[in-house]
Amino acid sequence: MKHLNIRKHLSFVLVLVLCMSLTIPAFAAEDRIVSDTEVSAVLSQINEEYGTNIHALSADELISLGLPVSEPKPMTASELMALENTLRHIAETQIPQFVAATQEANAVLSSIHTSTVSLRNEWRAASTPITATKDIDYATAGAVAYTSKTIFGKTIWGEIQHGFCVTDTQQATWFQATNPTVTRTDSNRTLYWVGTGNYYSNINGTQYYLHSGTQYASMPIDDYT
Repeated sequence: MKHLNIRKHLSFVLVLVLCMSLTIPAFAAEDRIVSDTEVSAVLSQINEEYGTNIHALSADELISLGLPVSEPKPMTASELMALENTLRHIAETQIPQFVAATQEANAVLSSIHTSTVSLRNEWRAASTPITATKDIDYATAGAVAYTSKTIFGKTIWGEIQHGFCVTDTQQATWFQATNPTVTRTDSNRTLYWVGTGNYYSNINGTQYYLHSGTQYASMPIDDYT
């Protein structure tokens, strides 16, 4: 009986060792380092399916955005699979939202009229300009402008200094508009900010271009005085 128990124990150990020998190579194969060609093939497949132009930012693109240039980390097969799932989700859900936001901005832009009210009979009410900000999708729109007073003592927007866009490049999705425009509307009571730029995604430290688009923001004077 004692010899039988020893044999059973040895058999269990042999089975366990056999299972480990089979699973370890499979695990190692799953976590192997993939080549740049494999990564490019996944991106090409997604772009072909969804009609997109998603790509990792080149060194020149990173420099133009003021981002550091570094060598991409080696990617494992499991990480590549996770990247594919993330980009497919973006292509299916987020990019249509980017397109809708652009269509909305263009529709509003076509229906709104720049203020033609003259500032000739008004005077500057602030010795320093006001910085107005408004949250937009994945960024913050901003404008710097003086305020003025009408002959009736009502505060309105006056001379516009410039517009800007602030974003966090480390968040999962971010938007950057270069050279946004700011105009006065609604009889100089509202600033209308329009920014055309690009959406990006920071995935595991690698920045990807997602899509181009336009966003807008309205900044009523009453919100800042």
